Formats: sequence, C-alpha cells, structure tokens
Amino acid sequence: MAHLKLWSQRTSDYWSLKEKAKNQHDVVEVHRGQIGKNLAEQWFLPLTT
Repeated sequence: MAHLKLWSQRTSDYWSLKEKAKNQHDVVEVHRGQIGKNLAEQWFLPLTT
C-alpha cells in the first residue's frame, strides 16, 4: 500500500516519524521514489478531468 505525501511531509524520514510515534506500531518504513502522471492517475487520483 502506498500514499502520496503532503508538501509538509516531504522531509519526513523513518527516524523523525519514530520520534513522534506513540508506540512502535505507529511507524512503517518510508520509501521515496518518483512516479509518472499515468501511474499516479491509475493508483491515486485523476489529475485531469
């Protein structure tokens, strides 16, 4: 499962999320990558109408 990040979340990493977590189950690993428009529209949201 994946989701897009808000602009304010762009610098979040595993260690900063772990510090903010209330318990060990609140944090999963952070993976970064670029996706193209077609993949974004297919899996997340329509970018054009």
